Amino acid sequence: FEENKNITSTIEYMFLAAKQRYQPAYDWFFNQANKKDIKALFSLTELFKISKINQQDKSKLFKICYQYIINNNHDKRIEDFIKYQAIKQNDAEVQYNYALIFEENKNITSTIEYMFLAAKQSYHLAYDWLFTQAAQGNIDVQFKLTELFELGKTNKKDEKTIFNYCYDAIRYQNDQRFFKFIRKMTITEAQYLLATCYAFGYGIGINYAQAYQLY
Repeated sequence: FEENKNITSTIEYMFLAAKQRYQPAYDWFFNQANKKDIKALFSLTELFKISKINQQDKSKLFKICYQYIINNNHDKRIEDFIKYQAIKQNDAEVQYNYALIFEENKNITSTIEYMFLAAKQSYHLAYDWLFTQAAQGNIDVQFKLTELFELGKTNKKDEKTIFNYCYDAIRYQNDQRFFKFIRKMTITEAQYLLATCYAFGYGIGINYAQAYQLY
């Protein structure tokens, strides 16, 4: 069929062979996908869905999918496949790599969203990315760190930094998200910060009695 230029039938029979784990059929699909053959690439995603792709080939497949999306190719099936793995299958590695695509496309909101999903699963590259961005002053990322803290997904050594972000956000930007966060916390660092807020009127009116009680 390939020799006769009947690509539809070629793919159909190659797919049947690959379902039986016939390696030359896999090789053919990957060769075509690397040539930007969208039909071959989509067939590989279908093979993945029915657990006919091994771990080594999974990495190759996802790399091709990421590159396809980055290059602004517009077959929505490929991005839907990646999104499904990121959200429905909760694959932390896919979440991280999908976030990097959004970052490259300057979509910071979606970048943060998917980095957060990966960090919730203790994916250290995503966790490190969030802290790097927080250190550069991104207040939305800083708030995401408070959410990770509530979930018990932050490192002990990072707690002081997170509460410093809370202090700055409340004092200098009156960001009520951080004030609500510290009000929920019963640990010493949060109680001390809350007392300071009441004493100086950061994020709320001055209340010396409440500050004294918390101190």
